[in-house]
Parts: sequence; C-alpha cells; structure tokens
Amino acid sequence: MTAPLFRQDGDLYTPTDLAHGPWARGFLHGGPVCGLAAHAAEQAQPQPDLRPARLVVDIHRAVPAEPLEVSSVCERSARRMALVNVTVRASGREVTRASALFLKPTDATPNPPTGRVISRLEGPAGLPTTPMIPPEAVDLVPPGFHRHVEVRWAPRDEMEPPAAWFRMPMPLLTESPTSPFVRAATLSDLGNAVAGLARRAAKQDSIAYINPDTTLYLHRVPQGEWLGLELDTAGEADGIGLSHIRLHDSEGPFGHTLSARLFNPITR
Repeated sequence: MTAPLFRQDGDLYTPTDLAHGPWARGFLHGGPVCGLAAHAAEQAQPQPDLRPARLVVDIHRAVPAEPLEVSSVCERSARRMALVNVTVRASGREVTRASALFLKPTDATPNPPTGRVISRLEGPAGLPTTPMIPPEAVDLVPPGFHRHVEVRWAPRDEMEPPAAWFRMPMPLLTESPTSPFVRAATLSDLGNAVAGLARRAAKQDSIAYINPDTTLYLHRVPQGEWLGLELDTAGEADGIGLSHIRLHDSEGPFGHTLSARLFNPITR
C-alpha cells in the first residue's frame, strides 16, 4: 500500500516524508496542508447533500513537519448552506486557518456560458506521465510531495500559457479514501508552480515564489484522479503577485484557483 501524506491519531495528523515541501527542509508543501484543511472541513460539514463550493486557506506560518493538531467548527448550518472553519496548529501555535463553504445543489436549468468560453484542455489520456521535477533539477530541491506527484504536460502553442495534468499517487490518509474535494484542494496548490513556469519560459527570474494563500472555487465535483491546471493570468510587482488558474477534469472546466504570490528564494 502506498504511504499516505499524513497518519491520523485522533486530532493529530503526523506528516510522512511525502508531504514535505521544496523550500526548506523540515517543512511541509502547501498542497498537503490544503488537502488536510479540506478533509477536516468535509468531516465537520453536517449535511451530506451539500457540495463544496469554496475553500480559502491561509498558511500564515511555514508548517513544520511535525504532528499537527487540526480542529474544525461548523460556524453556520442552514437548509441550503454550511460554513466550516478549520485551524491547524503545530506545537500549540496556529500555522494555518481555512474556511470552507458548502452549498446545496438544485434542479435549476443551467445557464449557458457567459463571457469568454473556456475550451476543453487536451488530455490527460494519451499524454506521457513524468515526474513534476525533471531529473536534472532533482538535486536542487529537497525531497517531498513535489517529487512524487505525477504530471502530464498538455500540448501548448508558443503563445499559450502553460498547462498540465496532475495526479497524486498517494492518499491523504490511509484511514479514509481521498475525496474529489480533498484531491482538488491538494493539487490546486500546484497552480503556483504552473505560474512559475510561465516566468521561466519568459526568461524572467525563475520560479521562486511561494503562495501563502489559496482560494479554490468549484462549480461542480471533479471527476477522476487526473486534474488539469491551466494558467489564466499571473502578474508580479515588487516581489508580490497574483495567479489565476483554471481547473479541468476529463469532462471540462470545473473551477478556479486564485493565489497571492511572494518572492521566496529556495533555502537548502
């Protein structure tokens, strides 16, 4: 059995080596932290007929690779919505705070698309699977989640922004299956890396930007294990930026991710 990102013992979640991040040894990747917040929110949401529509995650301290205490509170539960707040603490200190909004689906007739129509992203079937970190760059970053996630790069014209399909080959937890919401939350954090690739392609100053927050919007539940991340826009000034990522599955677009970005050179 593939090792999980975390092992649960009550309210404590101990990260495995697979959850580590690329920026400095001894700290976690943002993706597993977002996935953990989504899992806690989903477990605290009291109405099984509601569907996740939004997740906001603020990682306001680097999350250490140590047992994490996760608490969640359903702040509001009504007939058609629920709002859950999640707090992640390390050694008693708050390191991450998240908020998840769940809404009730209805039989309303879907409105036709408005604004710019988003085309289906090519793949993932038929595309080769590769590691996220190319072999020539493996020694440049510490081991962790970024080395184990699988990637299928979508074909792009020279003027098109980068896009890729991602799959996490490991579960978040051994004790429970990884839900589509948790998978989307975990993988959507990789939008920061996709935005960084656009800077590198433009021969700018590398991909050394962290995203201290992630906001995920879902208009439907994603299907399958492969999720596509397509850069819509990204911009930076004075070391501060913003990225907008469109999310796809094999059926088409299903949501968006917005992230603030902060210049952060890698520390080995």
